[in-house]
Amino acid sequence: KIYAGLVHDLDSGGARYSAALSEVDLGDPEDVKVTVPNEDGAVLVHLGDTSFQERFRTYESHVQLWRQQYHRLESVDLRFDRQVIVHPVIASAPEPGPHGSQPDSAIPHNSTPVWKRKPSSRGHGQPLARHTDGH
Repeated sequence: KIYAGLVHDLDSGGARYSAALSEVDLGDPEDVKVTVPNEDGAVLVHLGDTSFQERFRTYESHVQLWRQQYHRLESVDLRFDRQVIVHPVIASAPEPGPHGSQPDSAIPHNSTPVWKRKPSSRGHGQPLARHTDGH
């Protein structure tokens, strides 16, 4: 039922967005996830539980910009109104020191860039970038 609704919504109005998907994860009905293959690596896209086509269009219209900024993307979370959370692929951590410890500066942390759109009476506003590093 969820899969049929996803495909119907993605392909409504003559769109064929479902053809761009390589995998669909229905494990959490409140967070339908799709995998989109790309020559720079597959991206996991969180679509939530409604507005699949609108959210996927947001992904399609911004993915090139995000790739220019972060090159490789691990996932894009589109579940929230007026906010997109982009998770770039983080480089692997350096080898531990002689006692198995790492200085704080060498411990990788998952930075989470957040894109927000200005509310606008004209429809979708331009995304504003805010970068947070989890601290």
